[in-house]
Amino acid sequence: MHPDLEAHLVELKTRQRNMQAPVARRIALEKKQQMRDATMAECSAAYTDMLKRKQRQIQQHLVIAKKRNHEFLESLREYQRSVAESRPTPAAIGLEKAKLAFVDTVAEVYPAWQEELQRLKMQRLRQLEQEKHEIEYRRLVAQQVHYHLSHCAWLHVLAVY
Repeated sequence: MHPDLEAHLVELKTRQRNMQAPVARRIALEKKQQMRDATMAECSAAYTDMLKRKQRQIQQHLVIAKKRNHEFLESLREYQRSVAESRPTPAAIGLEKAKLAFVDTVAEVYPAWQEELQRLKMQRLRQLEQEKHEIEYRRLVAQQVHYHLSHCAWLHVLAVY
């Protein structure tokens, strides 16, 4: 065989071996991606199933809640009908009379109570005003005493010189 041909064959074999590594890597990556896709599909299917179960549960709870609400409203309506149709009991009549007496008493006492409350508030306000004036007076007296003492001290210092 010709030496150039042998060199060329060796080079072709080397290239072929070098090409096999990227091809093997590509095949491995494709398999890995297929596995990821399969896993994602399984997770997606599981998530979809879980959502469907939750939706069925919510719909079942909705039906139960509607039934319970309907029963409650029906019992409320029945109670209202029975109250409207029945005549008041002696206890209910007594309670109504007691309520009216209480309202009358409150209406009678409330204005005087309001006036007394207003009078007490005004008295407290006058007391606070008086205290304010006393404090202001004490402050002025203290200020004047301080002025006179400091002025007299200066006069004493000047007199010594």
